[in-house]
Amino acid sequence: MDKYLGEFYAKSGFKMGLIIKPLNQIYFASDVFDSVKHGNKKTVYVFMSIAILILIIACINFINLATARASDRSKEVGLRKVLGAVRKQLVAQFILESVLYATVACLLSIGLLQLLMPAYTNLLGYKLPSYWTNPLICVFIIGVILVVGLLAGSYPALLLSSFSPIESLKGKLKRGKGGAFFRKALVVFQFGISVLLIISVVVIMNQMRYIHNADLGFNKEQELIVKFDNLDIANHKTQFKDALLNLPAVQSVSLMSGEPGGFHDSYSFETEANAADKFLFNTEFTDFDFVKTLGLKIIAGRDFSESFQTDSAQAVLINRNAASKLGYTPEQALGKWIRNLNRDSLRRTIIGVVEDYHYVSLKDPIGPLVISPGRDKRLALIKLKTTNLSSTLDGIKKLYAAAAPDYPFEYNFLDDRFDRLYRTEARQESVLSIFSLIAIFIACLGLFGLASYTAIKRTKEIGVRKVLGSSVQNIVLLLSKDLLKPVLLGTIIAVPLGYYAMNKWLQGFAYRISFQWWMFAVAILTAVTIAMLTVGFQALKAALVNPVKSLRTE
Repeated sequence: MDKYLGEFYAKSGFKMGLIIKPLNQIYFASDVFDSVKHGNKKTVYVFMSIAILILIIACINFINLATARASDRSKEVGLRKVLGAVRKQLVAQFILESVLYATVACLLSIGLLQLLMPAYTNLLGYKLPSYWTNPLICVFIIGVILVVGLLAGSYPALLLSSFSPIESLKGKLKRGKGGAFFRKALVVFQFGISVLLIISVVVIMNQMRYIHNADLGFNKEQELIVKFDNLDIANHKTQFKDALLNLPAVQSVSLMSGEPGGFHDSYSFETEANAADKFLFNTEFTDFDFVKTLGLKIIAGRDFSESFQTDSAQAVLINRNAASKLGYTPEQALGKWIRNLNRDSLRRTIIGVVEDYHYVSLKDPIGPLVISPGRDKRLALIKLKTTNLSSTLDGIKKLYAAAAPDYPFEYNFLDDRFDRLYRTEARQESVLSIFSLIAIFIACLGLFGLASYTAIKRTKEIGVRKVLGSSVQNIVLLLSKDLLKPVLLGTIIAVPLGYYAMNKWLQGFAYRISFQWWMFAVAILTAVTIAMLTVGFQALKAALVNPVKSLRTE
């Protein structure tokens, strides 16, 4: 590099280097800007973590329900022990049952996956290749079945196999408070995860709404991008622009090196502000219609004008940030000289300062920008003034075909181009919403099972209480409060965790929302309301049973 670019380094004041990346690291590389599709490793890890958490919630459900109904299988355990079964055999039996359940669930999930794959493909925007013939996938699925089976089945297996045969056959098991405490701890974990996911969805939704409604500092509506991606159109770009301006539906056209949200070159500059130092600024090479076509606001000085013959070779516009970097106010920057060390042989005069606009994504801060007339134009930005897009596009297509007959006419709208910068976050919002619904559904399913079991076990107590004059409300409160306490505890623990996780996520945006108290309130209210409805339904059902029937249950 020094051998061939040493002169350039000395001239520009900056140095570049080369790095070698293994080919298998290119897809997840985040420090590159090219037209190749790249993935985000952080997103993969986030969704993998969520999938694992949901799997753990499901395992907790199995553990909770299996241990809660342990007494129902106590006679079976007692009988097997009397007939000579040792504890190891019983543990193996219960774990095998758990693995069998996991196998059936896995087969059902594969079928469900095939049914939902078209919708998922639509969400992603592209089709995933089929991996079913890959032996590693089969090994992975078998591994998941074994891990889930062991994770969900170990505790119930150890608990059930520990019963004394005499107590088991008599149906009088001595159950300490440890089991109930463990089940409640698992409910705390379940609802903690659910509330964490709901907080994530609420924050992401608000950040995406902020991005879509943010003032970008330019007009992105009705702006059409046509790239000069072949020599024919590149060689006839001026004629193409002139022809476009003759269309009644075209308001203005600007040829430029990079559209907002796209790539912008960086060059080193020497300036009047500090001739000894060199500044690295983003650069936009364009024509005189740039400000008008994008609707930028000039806060000092003037726009490029054909009335001034020196503007093409000796004038530049800068943004407010560049003026600030040079130590000027917008007014003070006017008339000062600046020179692109790699492109200009002569100094250019700053004739105007534009208000900062988001020429990069809202993930990045607005940097210093120099807008300079130049020949390096790579696209046409066409501002339309019609609602009849179909006929307008047909007209532009004909002009393109005349300029580049051997190439297909391809275009993008600027608002779509800008929205694509946040496509990953939009997908995260959609997938997280689905995951949150699944998580809270599974958690409520477990809570519903526990509420049903509690109601059945306390049937006689409920009957006695009703005979002694207890009201339906009192019984509902009695059955609900024990189960709602862990739910509330789980939501309280999830709030600081949710704040920490989403604060880290928001750090990826230079422009972001602030946390509001209601974001957490919405998550807590949603989880608690759903849990109350789940538990309350079972509690009310138990409270409304005729006390005579309740007392006859034993």
